[in-house]
Amino acid sequence: MLTALDQQPRVLVTGGLGYIGGCLVQQLLDRGQCVRIVDSALYGPYAESDQRVELILADIRDPLAIQRALVGI
Repeated sequence: MLTALDQQPRVLVTGGLGYIGGCLVQQLLDRGQCVRIVDSALYGPYAESDQRVELILADIRDPLAIQRALVGI
């Protein structure tokens, strides 16, 4: 069964745990978007703090990781 969060469009942000990416993520959250972050950092402000954020730990140079991250985007 799909929840309300599953039905909302997702936005993929690479480097979303960095300063600029983090600002973008916050703006998207403020607009009610669900966000998927791909980042190689092991921690960040969104790791477990918001149900609308999904964090994928991966290197953006890994084409298979990016392909998986784009599912549902």
